Amino acid sequence: DVRRLFMEHMGGIFNCHVIGFDDLERMIVDEACSKKPVMDDTEKRVMLSGIINGLSSDNFFGLAKNRPGFINQAMNAIRLLKRSYITPEQFFSKTSVCGGNLLKKCMSFYEIYSKYEGIKAKKGVMDVDDISFEAVAKCHRASIFNGVKVIVIDGFVNVDPVNMELVRRIMEHFPHIEVHVNVPYRNV
Repeated sequence: DVRRLFMEHMGGIFNCHVIGFDDLERMIVDEACSKKPVMDDTEKRVMLSGIINGLSSDNFFGLAKNRPGFINQAMNAIRLLKRSYITPEQFFSKTSVCGGNLLKKCMSFYEIYSKYEGIKAKKGVMDVDDISFEAVAKCHRASIFNGVKVIVIDGFVNVDPVNMELVRRIMEHFPHIEVHVNVPYRNV
């Protein structure tokens, strides 16, 4: 346990906080007064269902859109792209070089992803993964880093690219903060 090790090494955990990336992101976003409501999964499903049911007739997913699980697959794909720090525009740019059915599939998914983001922006809401994007965009103004001398990232595995970008931005905007990373190693 990280807290126990800090306490043993430092003789206590005075002014020491152990938090996860999601906690840090929420602290940054809350401080930036980003008061957009966060949608739950049911609200996301309803929104995506409306988007998918209104897809253009030439959309690659026209036949699959009513199959059980399709909305969940779309939700998972959007989540994966966001955790990979890829916006709809970046997805379009990266996949527009594809050809054939893969290009059709990617452009059809781009239609879903971009409409989803557009509707959220219009309604002034966000999903859970938007919190990470907002934290990256707003971390340069976060006063929670005032007085921070060291950030230790323990267990640096399964870290998403959006988390990496947050760490990069913290290091860029707060160069006085030492960042230490513990990457567990296991010899099998």
